[in-house]
Amino acid sequence: VPEAEISWFVEKSNARLLECFIPFVKIETVSLKGKPLGHLLTEIRRIRSRFRNYFHMVLDFQGLIKSALLSVFLSSHRVGFHQKNLKEGVAGRFYTDSAAPLDETQHIIRKNISLADYLLAEQFQIVPSQMDVQYPDQIQYDGTANQQFLDRHHLKDREFIILNIGGGWITKILSFQQNLEIINALKKNGFTPVLLWGNNREKQSAKAISEASGTLMFDFLSFSELFDMISRSRFIITADTLA
Repeated sequence: VPEAEISWFVEKSNARLLECFIPFVKIETVSLKGKPLGHLLTEIRRIRSRFRNYFHMVLDFQGLIKSALLSVFLSSHRVGFHQKNLKEGVAGRFYTDSAAPLDETQHIIRKNISLADYLLAEQFQIVPSQMDVQYPDQIQYDGTANQQFLDRHHLKDREFIILNIGGGWITKILSFQQNLEIINALKKNGFTPVLLWGNNREKQSAKAISEASGTLMFDFLSFSELFDMISRSRFIITADTLA
């Protein structure tokens, strides 16, 4: 639907990632995750005041009570996954339309595209097979700082391995000893590991691992710098998505 105006609602902390890849979509930020009740009520009032009756319809790709409830304040026409495909089943009560059941073994990207397929077929009579799904990239980064880092440490592209020591959940974070074992195994096989971190807590962990193993640490990287550095590396080892 070339003439459509599309907005993507996302938590503020993740907006920078979307801005790197979605040039034709307007990014709208919300602040709902992990907030106290008073903050949530204030945020909901802000959203209702700004977007009341603004959108023709809303698609909920998350399938949570939080995202489904948010859709109520954005549009009277709300489309979501079938009850069997929701992360939180109660979310389905907030939708006005739901897609047919989907195969949960398929990749999440394909699952999300299937929801978009349903909307286009039902509302605009566009056959899914006629769509050319693309992932545009608008990253603008010349790689100067990254190249300076590599030059400073006498590294070249494809000569190092990125080891991400952080994670959004404690269950995704490897122990100090496990990281040392990975580093030792990489070095034993002729690879040069470089530690990646994303916040102050992870920075302290990376410093401890670096001092114990003699391993380099990256400087703090923005999303665009991170994408550039990953493209220069031989491969990356990570237990989380980095988002």
